[in-house]
Amino acid sequence: MSLSLPASATSEGGSSDSSSDIDTTASAASGAAANSDDASPDTDDFKRPCIVQVVDSPSLVEGPADVTYPSWSAWNEYLKAYSVKSRQVIRIQSTLSCVLRNKRLGQTAAAKQGMDVPYVPETWGAYQRTYICTHGWPAKDRSSGLRTKHFVRGCGCPFRFVVQLVQVDGLCCLRVKNGVYQHNHAVGTAQFKTYPEKP
Repeated sequence: MSLSLPASATSEGGSSDSSSDIDTTASAASGAAANSDDASPDTDDFKRPCIVQVVDSPSLVEGPADVTYPSWSAWNEYLKAYSVKSRQVIRIQSTLSCVLRNKRLGQTAAAKQGMDVPYVPETWGAYQRTYICTHGWPAKDRSSGLRTKHFVRGCGCPFRFVVQLVQVDGLCCLRVKNGVYQHNHAVGTAQFKTYPEKP
């Protein structure tokens, strides 16, 4: 599957040694979900039937292009094209702001000892965003229980990836990381047409 990239997206040539993640701690990805700006869903909805059919064999898809993006707007432009081309509805699960990222870095032992720590420029707004399939989490049940809710969208789809602020050759940019590019339900044009919302 071939996707055209926005003019602002820059392919990274050479080995991975030329890029250096701003994030040097192992807790960045897990911390984003635990302390994100977005609320996590209730898992009780797994007990209800899903509006999509779970398949026995995973539906494999091609992930986003392995390039760097100079801004969140450039990434959002590409994500919209990728979602339509691959017939997927992708949502933001959690966001970690640059302010919170820097606050955590300031609380590390290295920072307290006066050592240099890789603070990120807060002008970027978001340091990291985690993306999932629209079926990756059950919707939070806000009903009073007076009416029976027969269907929910979530079916625990494993598709996910992280977009994180990194540093390449001394310049800040965005990169896709930690991807799981498979769904536990059918993905295609027929299914894509049934979604009321589009990317």
